[in-house]
Amino acid sequence: MKLLKSLLAATAVAAVCIAAPASAAEKRIALVVKALGIGFFEAGMDHGDGSLGNNWVYVDAGTGEVLGQLEPGTGSLGDLFLQAQFPLHSGRILGTVGRALVSLLGVAIAVLSATGVWLWARKRIRRARRPQAVAS
Repeated sequence: MKLLKSLLAATAVAAVCIAAPASAAEKRIALVVKALGIGFFEAGMDHGDGSLGNNWVYVDAGTGEVLGQLEPGTGSLGDLFLQAQFPLHSGRILGTVGRALVSLLGVAIAVLSATGVWLWARKRIRRARRPQAVAS
């Protein structure tokens, strides 16, 4: 709790340092600085432990009022789809097997790309060697 209070105080100081905003862009910057996101995770698990991510709480830096929270695995189908993207593409969703599978798929994409270029180059060389028909 002491760490949370010091983080809130530091962010509040940063928000106070912004002079009275004149433009719309400066107002947006002031609003962003006043909000603080706090993620909860164990050491070494900053992206989650194979699930959809970590819990987040958003608080107002000046008052400490909770503005909102993000709990992975909740929300609409679109929210769940977006939350699943990082674990799916990093292989974390299936643990070690998932990481091995993602690695193998990466190698397969590289091999397919290289063989595609190789086949295209062979075909192009053959066509270049073939005599051209003369139009009259």
